[in-house]
Amino acid sequence: MTRYSINGTEFASNSPLFQAALEGAYKNRIRPICLCVEPGLPMYIAHLEKNFVVKRMPDTGASHGPGCESYEAPPGLSGRGEVDGQAIENNDQGTTNLKLAFSLRHNNPAEKENESTQKTTAKTSGTRLTLRGLLHYLWDESRLSHWSPEMQGKRSWFAVRSALMEAVESKETKSASLKEILYIPEVFDKAKRNDIVSRRLHMLSPIMGPGKSGKKLMLVVGEMDSISAATFGFALRLKHMPDFPLVMDADLKKSFEKVFLGTQNLWDYIPDSHQVVIATFVIDDKGIPAVEEMCVMCTTPEWLPVDNEIEHQLIEALVEQQRSFQKQLRYNLPPDKPIATAVLTDCENAPLALYIDIDDLVGRWASTVAINEVVKSNSIQTWMWVPRDGVQPDLPPKKGMPSQPRQRARPADEEQAEQTTLGDSAGVSEPTVVGAAQPGGSDDVLSDWGEPAVPAAFQPKRGGNVSVMPDPSPRLAEVTPIRPSLPDVSLIPFKPGFGLTGPVAPVAPSETIEPQP
Repeated sequence: MTRYSINGTEFASNSPLFQAALEGAYKNRIRPICLCVEPGLPMYIAHLEKNFVVKRMPDTGASHGPGCESYEAPPGLSGRGEVDGQAIENNDQGTTNLKLAFSLRHNNPAEKENESTQKTTAKTSGTRLTLRGLLHYLWDESRLSHWSPEMQGKRSWFAVRSALMEAVESKETKSASLKEILYIPEVFDKAKRNDIVSRRLHMLSPIMGPGKSGKKLMLVVGEMDSISAATFGFALRLKHMPDFPLVMDADLKKSFEKVFLGTQNLWDYIPDSHQVVIATFVIDDKGIPAVEEMCVMCTTPEWLPVDNEIEHQLIEALVEQQRSFQKQLRYNLPPDKPIATAVLTDCENAPLALYIDIDDLVGRWASTVAINEVVKSNSIQTWMWVPRDGVQPDLPPKKGMPSQPRQRARPADEEQAEQTTLGDSAGVSEPTVVGAAQPGGSDDVLSDWGEPAVPAAFQPKRGGNVSVMPDPSPRLAEVTPIRPSLPDVSLIPFKPGFGLTGPVAPVAPSETIEPQP
């Protein structure tokens, strides 16, 4: 937990006294000092509705310690390095000015055609934020691109929306503050539908009214539910906004399917993934919202953005291993420009940049040469995974934890030899040789493949495509006790004076002869 010094007194960020201390420092214009590194880094305080929030000073994210809440990976590891200082301008008062590469004013087709014919130069949007660049910026600023084990199971749409709403504070565009032109749907609740609709109408009122040409546009960010045919074209439906579909015309629908086909396929392929949409829209004189421009982003179930399935495999492994890291985002950069996939912040040599050299293995991505050039210029240590070489290399362990080598991949020729021996017929696998137990217990005895040795009696039996595990504690059939029954003496003839076991003494007529045991 990050600790701060406020006017000489030290506080933890989760201390119950922290908010009161921040309020006093805010009123007296005292800067908190972050103690993640020596001698400390100055911060500033932002007042957000009822709470006070400590924020880092502009361009100081990489100066904080890797485990600090304010740490931010160097911008050169992601697409942010291209737009920082140009499309994203921070000032000492805590306000950020954003330059956007898309219009927030609706032009009719005649105006658009006139503008295009009058242009005599071509310009790049590299120094301005595209729709995707703005979405990635919001994800970074809201720390939704950051992950630690404590976040597991706590990221719902309510948490995502709350983080985004906090991130837009103090962000300005050329025409208005970002919070005034960005709509993020509330968690939908049928019982509160009327209240939700009233707040939405109030938020959208600046772009409502007669006419369409020259009207202001607004932005919407939400989780995409579906795009379906409708009587007026196509309906873009967002989750948590089921009663307010956005209209898409046929040309936009066709362009969307062409540009985002890969993203759509990735969304379909990853279980429980999310597809986040950002779009500009206008409301016509009939109150119907129409999309002007849009972009989508695929995320994991934890809301971490991914560009392809191989990248998803690495992010999924980091989450499963309960690692702390920051996902790196492209902003405006195309896929053939190299960036780090993530930055690990919980190992001894943190921060550690994680790269994947896909090259042309799937689609068109950064070349090996380009990635190596970027790695050479990095200011931090790097880790590289080349999927075509096979198994993912081991990640460095968490700080203070012993290294756990990955299980060695079994050679293909050995697998083939085993299949040849077994064939398709049922058989019993060869017993694993178990040596004498060494000091430290039986768990220290490992087989050739890094797994605990298993006695032959408990090896799986293979029959065709089915593996049957024998019962580890076989039970014998229930034993029925054998009790000899004595014969009925009335059915056994014997001479007078003899019993079952030999001669007997004469008895009186009234006495009963019983068999001897």
